[in-house]
Amino acid sequence: MEQNNLGPGKLSALGLQHVAVMYGGAVAVPLIIGPAIGLTQEQLIYLIAYDILACGIATLIQVIGNKHIGIRLPVLMAVSFVVVQPAIAIGEVHSLTGIFGAVIVAGILVTILAQFADKIIPYFPPLVTGAVILIIGVSLMPVAMDNAAGGVDATGSDYGSLENLALAGFTLLLFLCLNHFFTGFMKAVALLFSMIIGSFIAVFFGMVDFTILREADWILIPQPPSL
Repeated sequence: MEQNNLGPGKLSALGLQHVAVMYGGAVAVPLIIGPAIGLTQEQLIYLIAYDILACGIATLIQVIGNKHIGIRLPVLMAVSFVVVQPAIAIGEVHSLTGIFGAVIVAGILVTILAQFADKIIPYFPPLVTGAVILIIGVSLMPVAMDNAAGGVDATGSDYGSLENLALAGFTLLLFLCLNHFFTGFMKAVALLFSMIIGSFIAVFFGMVDFTILREADWILIPQPPSL
């Protein structure tokens, strides 16, 4: 098979593109689940760190792989938004430990059922998959509205304030415009880019508290809990 060496410049650019796309799922999903199940800022930081670590391990398995494991293609594994609502429902009752247990069990079941994926695909036409995506979006609306109003940490007049709603509306509108009018790289990173711009605007208007950021470590290495 002929190999095409793209050179360090193009490889770095394509790698950055992959990482930017991955962050849309690897960071956005924990940011939705964490506040919804009552995690503190410190716990949320660790959740994001563990999430990125797990995505990196899964990516290496897929990229390196062999004839039994992995597809051996340059893909990055992130988190699907499909799991958001089930994770929130489980986390509200059983906290993170319940979510981790459900992920382990679901992983085993998916590994087994994946062997028959080609046989069940005909039972999932676009109408079915579209309906499932619509249901997921509708089920996430309460969480989205809570975050748009200021999040679970907002109190008093801050919750539901015009500033919070305007910032959330602008971020959503920016994402919709980028996703609709652009193609390629910009379309792929529309979510990440919108979050970055929205964060800059929040900083400009003094809506961001950097206390936790100043106290955080520059390098955070996720460590498994001691037995």
